[in-house]
Amino acid sequence: SPTNIPELQAVLGSKTHVIESGWIKTADMQKDSPSDSDTEPRITLFLSLVEWLLDRHGAHGLASYFAPLLVPGISVKLPAWSGIDKFEAILREEYCVNVIDSSVSSISVIKQSNIILCNGASSIHAEASLMGIPCVCLVTNEPWDAGEQIKRLSHLPALHFHDYTNRIPLSKATLIKLSKMRKHPDASCVQFNYSLVNELLEKARTHCQPTFV
Repeated sequence: SPTNIPELQAVLGSKTHVIESGWIKTADMQKDSPSDSDTEPRITLFLSLVEWLLDRHGAHGLASYFAPLLVPGISVKLPAWSGIDKFEAILREEYCVNVIDSSVSSISVIKQSNIILCNGASSIHAEASLMGIPCVCLVTNEPWDAGEQIKRLSHLPALHFHDYTNRIPLSKATLIKLSKMRKHPDASCVQFNYSLVNELLEKARTHCQPTFV
């Protein structure tokens, strides 16, 4: 679970341990977009596959890996992973980057951005693309080759691919062009009925109540 939800742990019982990991997400279809008064596009870099990349490059190495993308004004969003604090501190202190707290909903961050950048083949690509937010997939050969990465995501509408194998950043002209390509959300994006989840949890709690005779 992205958050350590006491109710979930209570339902699952003591034999199943809930750990905090992944993207924090809450979904709603209310309008929540960048201000028209912004002079520069709001760019958010979502870092996927962080645990794998940290193990391969180390915290300082991973920061250097993405350094060409850390232009002034960019924000970085990380998933909730154990031990991510050191990497966050490096980005803040050595690269002066605005690191968005991992507890903030990634859906809200996407909607407040003009452009989304993300590595790997992540659910972030799908969500941003379907929500009509210009999204750039940073194509590399980690952890799978570039062709496989593109194949996994090529069905998504309005998704742009950028070759990042040689750590070449996107030009300012490209970023400005992308920032003007925001579209209406895909028709398949609808409000999720969370009451169904609450009903299931309530039934589970009731079922798990001890019976005394």
